[in-house]
Amino acid sequence: MAKVVVDNQNVVAPWRSRLQLIGVAAGAGAVWWLITSLLARYAIEPLACRSTATLTACGDAPTIAGSVAAVMVAAGALFLLASIRQARPILVITGAAATLWMLGLYVTGLVWYEAIFWSIVAYIFVYVLFATIGRIRNVWIGIATALICVVLIRLFLAF
Repeated sequence: MAKVVVDNQNVVAPWRSRLQLIGVAAGAGAVWWLITSLLARYAIEPLACRSTATLTACGDAPTIAGSVAAVMVAAGALFLLASIRQARPILVITGAAATLWMLGLYVTGLVWYEAIFWSIVAYIFVYVLFATIGRIRNVWIGIATALICVVLIRLFLAF
């Protein structure tokens, strides 16, 4: 007599993992803006704008706050990407942090809702880019590709 075998495996659709990645990236962009704003207003500007000896740091407060916030957001996003089982989350996080290191410089003069929008868009673009690079099977080729992308994007933004 024939035996019936029921395969009861849950298959996750590939678009679902992309939506989770986009959700983490959008959240990271919004949290980055929030942390940058709070750090610039309540920590860096009061410390740097007190004396005339630190006036250059006073003008660079949003950039400094953005760099500190990028590290803080990267730590939280690493935990979230590992929990959704993203391939090579360290590559995604380090590539995104290196690429978006000076994002505070670019959103400094914008209205708050524009700054939030562009930081979310930048984080989504960069996380999806490095998540796609992270899916390369050979680790060294993936690292080299990520490094080349970081250098090219930073050069493009410099000019």
